[in-house]
Amino acid sequence: MTETAENNQQPEYLKWADFYTEFSTKLLPYRNKRKELIDELKRLSEEIPLLTYLNKDQLSDGSKGFVRDICPFTFIATFNRGGTNKNRLEIAGRLAEFLGVTSALPDNLEVGVPTLDSRRSWFFSNEKSRKPDDINSLWSIFSNAIEFADGGSEESRLEFVDAYEKALQVRNTGWNLTMGLFWTRPQHFVNLDTPNQEYIFSRLTPEGKKSKWEKQLKTGKGYLELRDLLLERFKDSDFPAHSFPELSYKAWIAKTENPEPQPSYDRPYWFVGAVIDNQDFTDKFVNEGIWRHGFNEGSNIDKVYSIQAGDRIAIKSTYTRKNNIPFDNYGQTVSVMAIKAIGTVIENIGDGQNIKVDWTPVQPVREWYFYTFMPTIWEVYPHNWHAKQLIEFTFQYKEQDIKRFKNDSYWRDRFGDHLKDKISPVEPYTLEMAMDGLFMGEDTFTNIVSLLEAKKNVILQGAPGVGKTFIARRLAYYLMGVEDDSRAAMIQFHQSYSYEDFIQGYRPDEGGNFVLQNGVFYNFCERARQRPDQKHVFIIDEINRGNLSKIFGELMMLIESDKRGDKFAIPLTYGKNGEKFSIPENVYLLGTMNTADRSLAMVDYALRRRFAFITLEPYFTSKKFAIFLAGKGVSGAITESIKLAMQSLNEEIRKESRTLGEGFCIGHSFFCPEQPPADEKLWLERIFNHEIKPLIDEYWFDNPDKADKMKQLLNPKKGSVQDGRAQ
Repeated sequence: MTETAENNQQPEYLKWADFYTEFSTKLLPYRNKRKELIDELKRLSEEIPLLTYLNKDQLSDGSKGFVRDICPFTFIATFNRGGTNKNRLEIAGRLAEFLGVTSALPDNLEVGVPTLDSRRSWFFSNEKSRKPDDINSLWSIFSNAIEFADGGSEESRLEFVDAYEKALQVRNTGWNLTMGLFWTRPQHFVNLDTPNQEYIFSRLTPEGKKSKWEKQLKTGKGYLELRDLLLERFKDSDFPAHSFPELSYKAWIAKTENPEPQPSYDRPYWFVGAVIDNQDFTDKFVNEGIWRHGFNEGSNIDKVYSIQAGDRIAIKSTYTRKNNIPFDNYGQTVSVMAIKAIGTVIENIGDGQNIKVDWTPVQPVREWYFYTFMPTIWEVYPHNWHAKQLIEFTFQYKEQDIKRFKNDSYWRDRFGDHLKDKISPVEPYTLEMAMDGLFMGEDTFTNIVSLLEAKKNVILQGAPGVGKTFIARRLAYYLMGVEDDSRAAMIQFHQSYSYEDFIQGYRPDEGGNFVLQNGVFYNFCERARQRPDQKHVFIIDEINRGNLSKIFGELMMLIESDKRGDKFAIPLTYGKNGEKFSIPENVYLLGTMNTADRSLAMVDYALRRRFAFITLEPYFTSKKFAIFLAGKGVSGAITESIKLAMQSLNEEIRKESRTLGEGFCIGHSFFCPEQPPADEKLWLERIFNHEIKPLIDEYWFDNPDKADKMKQLLNPKKGSVQDGRAQ
């Protein structure tokens, strides 16, 4: 039987082993001819884009360039670091041809062959920071591994142990060293990447933990003891694997059937900045294996103290950008966070500034969108899907689900897919557009806008039906200069509305855990902070329905026009470690208030002095009101009947100064149909009977006779409204 025929009869998870074994054997003679390996990789990188990562070494002079030295494991890793099976096979085949490998190239490198994280594809540090003997140490363990596997003498075993421990001192090796040994001699060495460790120790220890082996595995002796134990267990028919390649295959299957476990809730993931005094220290931190907090005081000191050895950490840089976004952002500014390096905390020095970190530079830098954070230190727990995706994107190299973020409720209005057919060149929102459908004069309208610009906080007050909410939106659009609902949010207060809803508080997340979440106004301010050159208007409908002192809390001071911006930032009630918050200068508050609601207390003085108040009146006598109704097909006779009836009723309401008065006058909005009435008489009758008369009953609830008399104003004996004639 030919070698090829024998190989075809092997299980899928064994077909690659002979190829890797011969590949390593043929690679060993290049230990002292490494320039030839580099030259071949350079040549292939010009044809195969997957190899261009080798052109990102930081050379001794600080410049970037192609690697000038290489270890055997990094050479083998060129086709074991992610990418499609087709691309990996192409690289493996070309390098095998270069080395003179005669074993058949496997059909599939994805079945049981462990691969490196694409961001950690080198077994050594960059040229500028690595030690002179690092790469030689890796060649030594490679050579000793082959000698020990092929010979098995006690002397070669001792030499392997010594070489193993020296190789572990090379930065960037870690458990990857065991993967490299497995590639070198698949039948003789055990790979201890995460899937293999989980699979192995769940079958070797009752608790499914590796605690028994934790220290031993950091020595060559301990590694070989585990290897020897597994070789013995392979002879047991009840053990699930009977060779190291089969073990790797079973671990791969287990990982495929049981995806990555949910990240632990016990410890946070840290996203930290590296800019101090306007200078980026990322490269310095990565090269020196440290991270340093650039300030020796402030709220972040406590966070630095809380970082622990073993925590995952990333260097990030946060900014905004409108152009060169890899998805359709419809001309909107997008918040971006660049991930520049990731690592694991080795030691917290305990001085509130310095942390030792095993860094891996992210090359090229990866950009994350939408869910970002500007301050230097961001403590992230995987308590919601946004945070989980960020953690997986950063530390597991998964892709961000851009579509899900774009269509999330927070970003949907600006970036959602539904905008594709709606987006057109931004049209300026003119005064003419603002006044369309408004019955007040232009001077009155522009005066309110000027007051809003100066005071930053305005409340539109008036009786029901005067168009407070309708006018509020028009004011917002005209102030912003564009009809953009992503910059003009609107909420309605009620008796149960709280500080936790509005600013910040603990609320249950998707998993039922109570976590600190930001409220609607906090998020609105953060969004406005990202676009300081654009005005944002926050509309609070029925502002006097809420307990204002309770809802605004410590922000009562910050809403003042001269207390805006970071200069006046203050700690929040639930703020962690003294984090401070401010209201941006480009945020305007516009409230509406129903003056006829008896159930509500007056706005307290503390809030009243921070707002300007505009009283809106009914516009039944306005020519614009008559023109509007004519445009809806309402006859002049009916319009005149409405005008006379409501003027008479409102005059009676004004006379009741002790119990009613000006603030209870009924507005014109009750009589502004969206579509022309099919039957104008029936339309008006329904408004009178089902909207106006119930209000009259409420106003004179303690005097039914007076209420009946007021209702007669809507139905005079002569020239009745039902007849369509004016009185």
